[in-house]
Amino acid sequence: MESIRQILEMDKAAVRRAEEAVERERKLSDESGERRASENNERLSKEKKESESAVKALREKLNERLRESEKLKADKCGEIEKIFAEHREKWADEIVNRITGG
Repeated sequence: MESIRQILEMDKAAVRRAEEAVERERKLSDESGERRASENNERLSKEKKESESAVKALREKLNERLRESEKLKADKCGEIEKIFAEHREKWADEIVNRITGG
């Protein structure tokens, strides 16, 4: 009878040790998961900042090119207006002569 009681106590102790081991593993797993989640969040935050910085740099470059294009367009339009102003009377006379056959 004493042997059976000892076996039962050993069995209960083994169950307790197994439960404690499972609990330790769960805690380690939770801590590891939290650490991974934290590392992932940090990496995501870093990548987000880098991408925002890259987008900002590209926008600035695009805005600079747009300003240059607008200036070039204004310059070219000014040149065309100058040419037209210089030849306005001559071209107007040519158009009138062609229409009137003169």
